[in-house]
Amino acid sequence: MKRATTNRRLVPSPSVPVIVVLLLAAGLIAPVLASGSMYRSDAEHTGVYDDGGSRPSAVLKWTARTDAQGSQVIHQPSIVDGVVYFGSSEMKVYAVYALNGTRKWVSPKLNTTKLWGSPAVADGYVIVSGDGVYGLDAATGAVKWSQFPFPIDSGLVPKNVPNPPTVSGNRVFVSDGGDYGNIVAALSTSGEVLWVKETQEWTGWTVRMSGLTHIAVHAGTLYLSCGGDYFQVDAGTGGGVHLRNRFWAAPDFWYTGGPAWVDGVLYLKVANNTHSGAGAKTATNGRQLWFNPFLGKNTGKFTISDVAVGDGGVFLGCGNASMGQVWALNAADGTTRWTFTVLNTPVSDRKFVLPAYANGVVYATGSNRLYALNAADGSKRWEWTNGTPLSSPPAVGDGTVFVAGSDGKRGALYAIGGQGGTTPLPPIPGGAGAPKDWDGDGRCEDVNGNGRPDFADVVLFFNQMNWIGENEPVAAFDFNGNGRIDFADVVALFNGL
Repeated sequence: MKRATTNRRLVPSPSVPVIVVLLLAAGLIAPVLASGSMYRSDAEHTGVYDDGGSRPSAVLKWTARTDAQGSQVIHQPSIVDGVVYFGSSEMKVYAVYALNGTRKWVSPKLNTTKLWGSPAVADGYVIVSGDGVYGLDAATGAVKWSQFPFPIDSGLVPKNVPNPPTVSGNRVFVSDGGDYGNIVAALSTSGEVLWVKETQEWTGWTVRMSGLTHIAVHAGTLYLSCGGDYFQVDAGTGGGVHLRNRFWAAPDFWYTGGPAWVDGVLYLKVANNTHSGAGAKTATNGRQLWFNPFLGKNTGKFTISDVAVGDGGVFLGCGNASMGQVWALNAADGTTRWTFTVLNTPVSDRKFVLPAYANGVVYATGSNRLYALNAADGSKRWEWTNGTPLSSPPAVGDGTVFVAGSDGKRGALYAIGGQGGTTPLPPIPGGAGAPKDWDGDGRCEDVNGNGRPDFADVVLFFNQMNWIGENEPVAAFDFNGNGRIDFADVVALFNGL
């Protein structure tokens, strides 16, 4: 995968490594992060991904499932160096290999009642937020540190949980989510709390502000909105606050989502009691460039996503119980470029989650389908569904779209892309034909190749474990994900029938 780099000139010298380490420690230069290493892909929250130059096709490559019955994966996965990281409603974080979906590790159950499972990956840590913020070892999934910088339970309001973390330099920034947002905090990537601020310190108001969003970061400045206003905050100290005016040119329009920073412009979703849309302002002085209230009266109550900005377009998803759409606006002036309406099927929830952009294509989910749309005109390239709920925003990497939800029994992460079709595996002695992957998860449940998974597959697997280990690809039969063929795989295959 293409990796982000920091443009800097290094003079060959024995002192260069020491200087770089010092700059990293000071937070003056950023660690090298892969595209898609956090929520909304990057610290600026552009929603733009690198597909490696290969546009994904509508082919299911594999499915990775969570452990607990009834669990779900509802938040955006992150992709770093060939590994996909995602959290589940069972309060665990999973790491699977992007190539085939086999597990690298599963974290212990975290001490939290909620898990915002969009991890940020940096400096050897996988950082997630729940009732607090947790740093997991990227190599093993072990919990290395945890912090709880959100002690806001005053007895008057419920305790909220942080939004997904944003990493910039060697710092992690988190903001309080939920109905009563008040806290913004900065931590080091190794878990030390650097500063904590309440929004009242910035506004001087005694009332609590609602709707504190996630944080976009660029060049040492945090960008976020809360209570209809948006803030620009010094990343180093939490001070130097510039409170930008609440309203746009039209009366009573306010900020309702986290911004995306692109080339000195902030793109945000805006709304009032009757309209919803998007707008743009300069990041330096807050001057309004444009806004487009594209959803007006009599359209029903819509959920509007945050924006993705790429290819000269601003892309948003919106929807309610009767309709779902993707809107594309021109980034230069906010005029409408195109709209796409989800297929009208008898599915109660058609809400679009956050769209993602990669290489001229917009990816979005709606009505239990994943759509690939041409960014230029909104024409549909393809759609994919297996009839089960898709609830996470998509992420893209190396010619694959990763989207999550539930398979009806457990949480599931789906990898969509590739050429389709695989080379048949050699038949196992005593079987009826080549083993087959019955459900697209990268493992061959139909061990004997008779066209269905049943107890006969368990018996053949048990009898031929040694032969399978010597003659078949381990990943295709490693049902418990421990990296080898053994009796635990027999048990896992039996339990999965």
